[in-house]
Amino acid sequence: GSEMCIRDRTSTPASDATGLCSDGYNVFAAFGTNGIYSTNTGTGAAASYTTGTVNGPIAYVKGRLMVANGTSIYNVITGGGAALPTALFTHANAGFTWVGFAEGKAAIYAAGYAGDKSIIYRIPIKPDGSALDLPIVAGTLPDGEVVRNITGYLGNIFIGSDKGARLAIPDGQGNLRIGGLIPT
Repeated sequence: GSEMCIRDRTSTPASDATGLCSDGYNVFAAFGTNGIYSTNTGTGAAASYTTGTVNGPIAYVKGRLMVANGTSIYNVITGGGAALPTALFTHANAGFTWVGFAEGKAAIYAAGYAGDKSIIYRIPIKPDGSALDLPIVAGTLPDGEVVRNITGYLGNIFIGSDKGARLAIPDGQGNLRIGGLIPT
């Protein structure tokens, strides 16, 4: 399924994919300046899903397609070749790099860094489910430890860094209680 949209060069750009995710049926592939293409597990043909640059991570979390480009993150809700929507959030630090998204019990988490400062944000879903609220800092890693990836499993958040791995457990508000470093 997911390999089809990357290998089918008749319906995707000639550039390399910069990210890949799935909702279980639909497959979304980011192609940098060529935007996002989509296909599904029933076909090998892909079509443009959004236009606009997507050089950062792409993930399907809590029923939402999340992507990053530069210092901005987006919740993509319209496909069919439409342009990327207005950014949900743009980090004020021009040197900030997003590394990934994770699904928690009550929020979407987005992780990134600038220099040796790593921040994990929580993105709450509005009570009526219609949209996302603005990101709020949910936790940070110690200075000098750079976040490289993030994933969620059964409500817990796993953080990979250049020093090792950590388990983070969300509290009642979704803030992260970040556990000790497991060095690698």
